[in-house]
Formats: sequence, C-alpha cells, structure tokens
Amino acid sequence: MCRTCHVYVDNKTLSGLPEKVEAEVDLTRFIQNKTANSRFACEIVLDKKLAGMTVIIPDYPADIL
Repeated sequence: MCRTCHVYVDNKTLSGLPEKVEAEVDLTRFIQNKTANSRFACEIVLDKKLAGMTVIIPDYPADIL
C-alpha cells in the first residue's frame, strides 16, 4: 500500500527540499496524522546537501502497514 513511507522531516531540511510533486500532494490528503512537515520518504532524493537530515517515522497500527 502506498503512503507507508510517510515521515516527518525536520524544519531545517524541509525548507531545502523541492516542492511536492502533484502525486505526493494528492496522496497526502489521505494521511490522517499529516503535518506541515509530512513528506513521503520515497520522494526525497538523497544527496550531500541533506547531510544531517532528521526524519521521524510516525507510529502506525500494524494492520495498515
């Protein structure tokens, strides 16, 4: 199921990430515990500028994963 890679990105890193693509925006509408820092880890392209990035993985019930 998609949306299982939902993470919260720290504010410092979040400001340096590209804007969400349309598909990510559409899918975030279905996240119950989304915040302004919500992103999908699968959409974050890792590179050196993200060194030190902190992400928090939300706590989900086992039956939705």
